[in-house]
Amino acid sequence: VPGDLIDLQNQIFPGADEFDVTAGNLEDVDGQASVEVENDGESATKDIDDGETVEFDATEVGGLDDGDEVTATLLDGDNNELATDSTTVSGALAYGAQGGDTFVHSATGDFELAQTLDETDADVNSVAWSPDADQIAIGLSDATVQVYSVDTFEIEATLDDPDDPVQSVAWSPDGDQLAVGSSDIGAAEDGIARVYSTDTFEVEAELDEVSRDLTSVAWSPDGESLAYGGVVSPSLEGGVFVHETDNFNLEHEFNSDEERVNDVAWSPDGDQLAFGAGTAAGDDGLYVHDFDDGQTTDI
Repeated sequence: VPGDLIDLQNQIFPGADEFDVTAGNLEDVDGQASVEVENDGESATKDIDDGETVEFDATEVGGLDDGDEVTATLLDGDNNELATDSTTVSGALAYGAQGGDTFVHSATGDFELAQTLDETDADVNSVAWSPDADQIAIGLSDATVQVYSVDTFEIEATLDDPDDPVQSVAWSPDGDQLAVGSSDIGAAEDGIARVYSTDTFEVEAELDEVSRDLTSVAWSPDGESLAYGGVVSPSLEGGVFVHETDNFNLEHEFNSDEERVNDVAWSPDGDQLAFGAGTAAGDDGLYVHDFDDGQTTDI
């Protein structure tokens, strides 16, 4: 019987520890309903009630590997099959576009489109997965951030503290914080990097060393530093600022010869920070700052 009687989690990632199954309206089901999940010849069954979400441990179905087909079957009290739902275990790729759409594709096979997030008409400037892959944060040109649940692909939080378009969003490595960089590119206004708690989505810090055009925010791999780039006054050169994340005090500042820093990226060991600078009307350059010797190299 097709319909909304049972809903298996939309996106299950390889190596996930658990996954959810949610029941719809079971008022007309005879006896105690149950849900049976199957994967690669192994199965597990649990009772489920009207509107309830039941969590299954991955070990109950032999683990979750890329390409596995997980099936959930709703049974009535006499073990009659009432409805089924299935999903393929896979990684995913998300990207945003002008006009407000964010597309989520399965990262296996032919990269089939799995979901379109279209709750806004604003342009999508930045997309970031949480480290546990349970949420997607989307930075928008209307000065808001939308945070989606990957289980349901519904909005869990909307952050509207920024006054300017959101240019960059980045989760801390432990997923406890979300950095949001906002700036009206080309306008002579301060850019601000805000740090939110992901428990409450309240602002924990506001960092405003950039004079204008804040373009990128990035956490160090150990989560102990946050870097962001843009334009600094009075020189109007590109600048990078690095704050420690205990109290968000400024630790490092270095500049480029070009007009604006457009992106920042940490090395995997956190010992170096690369940043690209320049504008369409001027020169451009790629730099690497080494924190051990304090030198910035133009490469």
